[in-house]
Amino acid sequence: MPFELSEHDFRSARRAALIRDPVQIGIDYVEVEPGERRITLHFVPPAEPLRVDKNDRLRAILQALSPENLRLSGGQGTAAANLHIAGLSPTSTDPPALQIQYTLSEAGVGGSSPNYTLELVNVPGLDPFFSRVRFSLRLDQPTEFDPAPPPPPSGAPPAGPQIDYLARDAASFRRLMLDRLSLLLPGWQERNPADLGVALVEVLAYAGDQLSYYQDAVATEAYLGTAQRRVSLRRHARLLDYAMHEGCNARAWVQVLVSRDEVALPRGVQFLTRVGPETRLLPDTQAYEEALAAGAQVFESLHPAVLYRAHNNIPLYTWGARQFELPTGATQAALLDEWLDDEHSGRRLDNLRAGDVLIFEQVKSAANGNSDEADPSRRHAVRLQRLVRSVDPLGGSLSKNPQVSSQALPILEVEWAAGEALPFPLPISARRGDEIFTGLSIASGNILLVDHGRSLTEELPPVPAQGDYRPRLSRPGLTHQVPYQDTEARRQPAAAALRQDPPAALPALSLVEPDAGLWGEPARWTAQSDLLKSDRFRREFVVEVENQRATLRFGDGINGRRPSPGSCLAASYRVGNGPGGNVGREALAHVVTDQADIMAVRNPLPAQGGTAPESLERARLAAPAALHTQERCVTPEDYASVAARHPEVRAAAAQLRWTGSWHTAFVSVLRRDGRQVDSAFRAELRAFLDRYRLAGFDLEIRPPRFAPLDVALRAVVAPGYFRSSLLQALRETFSNARLPDGRLGFFHPDRFSFGQPVYLSQMVSAAMQVPGVLRVEIQRFQRWGRPDQSEREQGLILIGPLEIARLDNDRLAPENGQIEFILVGGS
Repeated sequence: MPFELSEHDFRSARRAALIRDPVQIGIDYVEVEPGERRITLHFVPPAEPLRVDKNDRLRAILQALSPENLRLSGGQGTAAANLHIAGLSPTSTDPPALQIQYTLSEAGVGGSSPNYTLELVNVPGLDPFFSRVRFSLRLDQPTEFDPAPPPPPSGAPPAGPQIDYLARDAASFRRLMLDRLSLLLPGWQERNPADLGVALVEVLAYAGDQLSYYQDAVATEAYLGTAQRRVSLRRHARLLDYAMHEGCNARAWVQVLVSRDEVALPRGVQFLTRVGPETRLLPDTQAYEEALAAGAQVFESLHPAVLYRAHNNIPLYTWGARQFELPTGATQAALLDEWLDDEHSGRRLDNLRAGDVLIFEQVKSAANGNSDEADPSRRHAVRLQRLVRSVDPLGGSLSKNPQVSSQALPILEVEWAAGEALPFPLPISARRGDEIFTGLSIASGNILLVDHGRSLTEELPPVPAQGDYRPRLSRPGLTHQVPYQDTEARRQPAAAALRQDPPAALPALSLVEPDAGLWGEPARWTAQSDLLKSDRFRREFVVEVENQRATLRFGDGINGRRPSPGSCLAASYRVGNGPGGNVGREALAHVVTDQADIMAVRNPLPAQGGTAPESLERARLAAPAALHTQERCVTPEDYASVAARHPEVRAAAAQLRWTGSWHTAFVSVLRRDGRQVDSAFRAELRAFLDRYRLAGFDLEIRPPRFAPLDVALRAVVAPGYFRSSLLQALRETFSNARLPDGRLGFFHPDRFSFGQPVYLSQMVSAAMQVPGVLRVEIQRFQRWGRPDQSEREQGLILIGPLEIARLDNDRLAPENGQIEFILVGGS
């Protein structure tokens, strides 16, 4: 293939040869001065050895030039009719130049072809490639570029590298780079991993793999629907006002049996699941470490307690009955308040207080009195609300126990909330033939509330001077719990202390920054669910969990305070979370303490409440729906629906009224199981609704207005049935209580809501389902204390929007509703 040069390279090479030639001359460039009507031609300068002779020859040639030696043409090769040569004059410069005076006709001013070509003809020694030059007389469009068009490329453009954009990992990147190097450096065929070139390729492939992964991860974690990391999904959900929870720990009731009175246990005492025969363990002994290594679950007490020997096992009093039980739905019991041994005398339950928890449990079988066959499901925890000390004057005479004196027996009558009514009958004494079994059930005291999790301490890395501070805890499984307030819990039912709301759970973690307080004392940092409400002075942080490892995120100085650079934070936290803490009954058997008066520990009831962290799939589905959840109360329906979210509210209704100076929302609520809307519950519900109400609106909590009913039911009894038995069955069917088989009576409070009418057909259907009823007729069907308004003919009794139907059938309180049964036929 012959050697070729581009036009630019060709002209450069020919100009260099022209400079060195002693004879040949050529035009180098042109200088145009439109204001002077002058064009100056500059010629290629000669080389230094030839400068004098060649300049003299060039000067002689220029002196001999005439206008006939100049040829002018337009931009497209046509004759330049509007441009005329007026004169020629060589210059005395070195090398000499040729000045050309020209004239321009009026027709040429502003013409459409401003470019001209000037060519020298019939000049001796003139190089044909440098004999012409292009110029323009237009100065209204200045440009910094050469007006001549760029030369067209010679040959095909060089091909670029072939890039495979599907290569995303280190192996494919390594293959691409080695293939490219084989093309650029055909002689380099080394593939030994120890070679420096191969090592550099593999380093670049690794860096490309990391960068590719980072790009994919950023694109994946940027959206709620594709995010795979828990932290990313949690932040996306928070933007939608949805709190993704990390689960919560389990709670349980633990009984501590002591051998003397006034045994004090502080808050935070550890209890372990059974791994050996010993009851007490010391935290610095090998047995304690072996128990942890064996996988024992650790629970810690949530409140301090003072324990008494008399509260270990409290006998239930039977009032002298040989066969006695606490029925289903019982909210009261009598405890024997006298010692049954010779070592003590007087009352034994003087230290039992309202707010304490007792667990009623069956300890012997009612069939044979055998303790090994006691039903473990007959255990129920209650929170004492009222205690009345009294005596049974005939107690000693009725008892056949020689250890009980014949004098009057001291009794402690205890009462608990209706929401904690016994869900089953609890036998206390039973008679089987001539044999009497006593002490079948007892009340267990010395009850502590414990929750799952083991306390640890750790020193975090120092805070850097610049950049984000994201320390990570060394132990996985950080405990999350709803903060426990013992004073408030003692006013609530025992079951409420075990319930936790996982979205409201916070990490059991606190940080202490030494010498950071106002007077040089340690400053405490507290965990929050987010930092949106934190100002730049609040020492608060957020815990983000990924693969059960907790990372701490602090504020930026605007939302939350930044830790002081160089400070070392001390972390106190607990590990133990989720359903792993839901241990069964009698699972806790060890206590970590040096108290020698503790005989045994046990949990009569299983632990409950341990919840696993919310799954990514559930959060992905639930987070978008959070935007449609009403978080403010505007209409009466809003107040009613938000009040119904409270776990104690069975139904709610509301009205908005102008009370003279402002609007007031009157919210009527029906508590579950017919419990009273007392002042404590009003305050609790008002605090619950306060975050939803509009500014300027007052809030008033009221109990429902009951609409008592007056009903007369006539039933025909089938042959072979006793009217007395059928009357009892009808009274149970239309009662307001929970029946022994678990069914609700027809007029139970949980079966009616605000504004719900009472239908005659439903009452007839309920009566016909009682065995022994042939036919039913409703003879009276109206509201109590009001005249008949044809409700029986219409088939329903209308109830107001803030009213609830009520029929207690209490002869002593007919104003609460009554029903009359008229039975005919039968026996």
